[in-house]
Amino acid sequence: MIWDGLHDLTLIILICAAIVSIILGAATEGLQGCYDGLAILLAVVIVLNVTAINDLQKDKQFRQLNAINNRRNIKVKRDGKMVTVVTDDLVVGDIVQISAGDTVPADGIYISGNNMKMDESKLTGESDQVEKGAKNPFIVSSSECHDGSCLMVVTAVGPNSVFGRMKTMIEGDNEEQTPLQAKLDILSKQITILGFTVGVLTIIVIIAKYLFLFFTGKGTVDDMGNPSWKTTNWLVIVNAFVIGITILVVAIPEGLPLAVTIALAYSVKRMMTDNNLVRHLNACETMGGANTICSDKTGTLTQNQMTVVQGWVYNPEGEDQAELLNTLKTGDQEEYNAFIAKCKSLPEVPRMLLLENALLNNDAFLTTNADNREVGVGSAIEVAMLKWARLLGVNYLTMREQTPQLKQDDGSSTGILKFYPFHSDRKRSSCLVRLSNGKYRLYVKGAPEMVLRLCDRLQYSVDGFKELTGDFQEVEGKVTGEGSRRRIVENCIYPMARQALRVLAFAYRDFETAQDWDEMVTYRTEEQKGVGDCPAVESQLTLVGLLGCQDPVRPEVPDSVLDCQKAGIFVRMVTGDNMETAKAIARQCNIYHSSVWKDPNGKEWPAGRAILGSQFREITGGLVLPPHFYHKCDCKDCSADPYFLPGFKTPDYPTHYGYPSIVGHKDEHCKDWTPEAVAARGEGKNQCTKECKERGCMYQVKNPKDARQLQQYYVVKNQGQFDQFVDTLQVMARSAPTDKHLLVTGLMERHQVVAVTGDGTNDGPALAKSNVGFAMGITGTSVAKDASDIVLMDDNFVSIVKAVMWGRNVYDSIRKFLQFQLTVSFVACTVSFISALFLHESPLSAVQVLWINLVMDTMAALALATETPTPKLLDRLPYSKTESLISNVIVRNLLGQLVFQLVILLTLVFYGHKLFNLPIGSDLGKNVEPETHFTMVFNTFVFMGLFNEINSRRINDEANVFENIFTNTMFWVIFVVSIVLQVLLVQFAGRVFTTHRLTWQEYLFCFAMGVLTLPLYQLARTVPADWFVSVGGSKPDDFTLPKESILTGRNSLSKSRLSSVTSGQFVDSKMVRVFTQLLVS
Repeated sequence: MIWDGLHDLTLIILICAAIVSIILGAATEGLQGCYDGLAILLAVVIVLNVTAINDLQKDKQFRQLNAINNRRNIKVKRDGKMVTVVTDDLVVGDIVQISAGDTVPADGIYISGNNMKMDESKLTGESDQVEKGAKNPFIVSSSECHDGSCLMVVTAVGPNSVFGRMKTMIEGDNEEQTPLQAKLDILSKQITILGFTVGVLTIIVIIAKYLFLFFTGKGTVDDMGNPSWKTTNWLVIVNAFVIGITILVVAIPEGLPLAVTIALAYSVKRMMTDNNLVRHLNACETMGGANTICSDKTGTLTQNQMTVVQGWVYNPEGEDQAELLNTLKTGDQEEYNAFIAKCKSLPEVPRMLLLENALLNNDAFLTTNADNREVGVGSAIEVAMLKWARLLGVNYLTMREQTPQLKQDDGSSTGILKFYPFHSDRKRSSCLVRLSNGKYRLYVKGAPEMVLRLCDRLQYSVDGFKELTGDFQEVEGKVTGEGSRRRIVENCIYPMARQALRVLAFAYRDFETAQDWDEMVTYRTEEQKGVGDCPAVESQLTLVGLLGCQDPVRPEVPDSVLDCQKAGIFVRMVTGDNMETAKAIARQCNIYHSSVWKDPNGKEWPAGRAILGSQFREITGGLVLPPHFYHKCDCKDCSADPYFLPGFKTPDYPTHYGYPSIVGHKDEHCKDWTPEAVAARGEGKNQCTKECKERGCMYQVKNPKDARQLQQYYVVKNQGQFDQFVDTLQVMARSAPTDKHLLVTGLMERHQVVAVTGDGTNDGPALAKSNVGFAMGITGTSVAKDASDIVLMDDNFVSIVKAVMWGRNVYDSIRKFLQFQLTVSFVACTVSFISALFLHESPLSAVQVLWINLVMDTMAALALATETPTPKLLDRLPYSKTESLISNVIVRNLLGQLVFQLVILLTLVFYGHKLFNLPIGSDLGKNVEPETHFTMVFNTFVFMGLFNEINSRRINDEANVFENIFTNTMFWVIFVVSIVLQVLLVQFAGRVFTTHRLTWQEYLFCFAMGVLTLPLYQLARTVPADWFVSVGGSKPDDFTLPKESILTGRNSLSKSRLSSVTSGQFVDSKMVRVFTQLLVS
């Protein structure tokens, strides 16, 4: 690290100047002539060591954080019991359970499982899912489980695994520069160029003036009185270069990159205590500008502590056949005991069917932690089922032992043959069991609206069945339709959902003989029975009953949501739950408002909107590649082909807008264009446009068959329609993971800074697409964590709010240091330049400047970049992505301090010796003891800088600069230590630092000048900041809604850098009807 620091150009120049100074000084004045050069070399060594130590500490912190980040928990079967262990603790021979969403931590061999599909693209580069089973049992580390589950035996771990060996070969430092560091790099270069220019001008002026005096006979002369160049003349030239370098050293804000590093390292470390594990550094600062949060419900807004508190089973003899099992009026223990008693008194058949479904169609288990407390491992709702069954007197272990998992159907054994794990598209899970009588039973549990559509009847006793009739539709919480299905939804499911309960339907189907258990069926939309591939046997089911699980809202969440709204952050809830459940929870969290409402800032908003995921997809049209992505084909053969279809593309011909049926044409694609097309394109030019360069196109995709490579280019098909209703969208229910990706993409198209939470494998695209992706640390899959920027270790929404505070704090910390550093640099540079022009030397020596850089850069960066965030950070709106680092308030404060300090220091330089009756400090020559004069200048400058460090703690026009100063131990310790070191340096290191001892009266003057900077800050606050302009900001990318009708006009981002890529041409009549209905409602 010291060697890396030696590559700094400024330090190289200083070292060269020091060596030259030592050589010339020794030649002319002996050992005493070497002092200045040796002092410069000593200062350079100190700076290098301090920088290296800081870098070492930073790297150590990041290595520790990366080690924590790489630790994952995995389910392992040891001593016949399922336990959770850290992946680092896996050993060869362990039996590991792999479920959908897990990243395989080690190499292994498949033992048993269901529908196992793996993504091995990290190793092979092919994104096609690979089925695993007896025919293909080898599972390699880093593979991602996309579907199904299995047990595997570990064969290799760590660096001995396939991925471990590959990682060892390619591992390197891939840390990228954060956006804030990029901004500061530009600013540093601009200031460096200014300092370099001033330094060069100073050298030229000093040398020119000296040569003028020399040639006019006022310099060194020989015995005849003629000008004579001597060795001492070279020292003047070297000193001129040293002065120029001094100005350059003063001007270069070397502390800026260090301040960013310290701020990020400190924030990342402290965010760990706030349950935020930062995986990408730029996420810290990006959260400071977040203005939209799309949050999950379960575990994030709620406590993820499910309890079965409600139920319904059809009772043909009851007065109210829709009567629920619990009144849920008080929520006390007595009421809950009455509910359990009613569950126990249910008829035998429906009660046992509910219990068997709840316990067998379930992979959760109960265990004890290090404190000997019972904890559940698995889905919270499935853990709740285990505890509910225990209260009913049924032990899940006993039932699972009686119905074990079978490796295959041998025609005689009783047990579980196959699992169809829960999938967010199907919204249900199923379990196939071979019964003792030789028949087969499929247990299904899941979202009640979907399961109900799959059922033909319901059962209430051994032989008691009731046929289900009619159908139903849902639009924004209203049910239409007819028949018993509609009545169950309206009178049973919705009342439970409005109690903020997650409702599950339980159903089954019996089979006399074995079926094709792997046959799949695809339903058109979620309005039917699911999305994507669903098992064909999940049909003609028999409904048994409903259970409702309560997951209380975290007590701190409602206030945290209000804090976000006060901070200008719009919070949306995206959940797979029932619409009524989602709205009930969102109301409790202050997210959803069904009427006109005001945020904590008093701004009035229209009534919020809640929408189903299926309606959202229908209105927006889903995600598509933009029209410019695939370029049109105008080959002669294509355009003349009778089967030419404009707009058609296939994976084999991804660059075509037409389908080429001529064999062999693929290799000669687009080489023989029509003359008209060549004329339009231009000879020798490709089809790429400005939009291609800004957004990307097909030529930037290595493998057009890889859907993951295409994800970053997707846009919302009907962005105009999206823009019309998204401003009031507060709740999305029954959403699929693709809906979250769709929402994030549309919001980012509007230039919003979006943070999104996710826990499932299918949330990966949305997490990767968003500006900041939060993965759930407890319930999140490995795939979700790998795609995220920050992992929430407690799955708590409050931790997101804390991340916002830390993000804003990082930005503020840099601005604080910037205000302080620019004041120091401009003052020192100006004083050195003016003094050099008139006195031919600088009152600040090169060694003193290096000391100032050490105190004012390194230590000040450490003091100002380690401020702890306060809730007041949420009292203002987010920072814009284009906002300047140097605000108008900072400009005002900087100019006030600049004028004051320059007046004091230049007065001391030119008249200090008269005011204090001191020997003049200039033009003393070599080997002359430094006088008090210039020491006073140096000491006063340092004291004014140190006290201005207190002013720099506030950059947003706050009055109290001392607020919370003693809660930041680092700040006041550094402040006191800096003063002590400055006094020791002046009093006892005079020869090295070119200083003279000062009296207590002289120290009192320096101290008084430093203290005066504090009331000066208060005086500057009386000047309106509006009189000044910010520096360095870019033109904002404002977004304005189109004035045209969304159904006729193209969406316009008139003030944006990027125009919309979608248009009204995608609108169809059905979408118009749905959208119009939503607008009216």
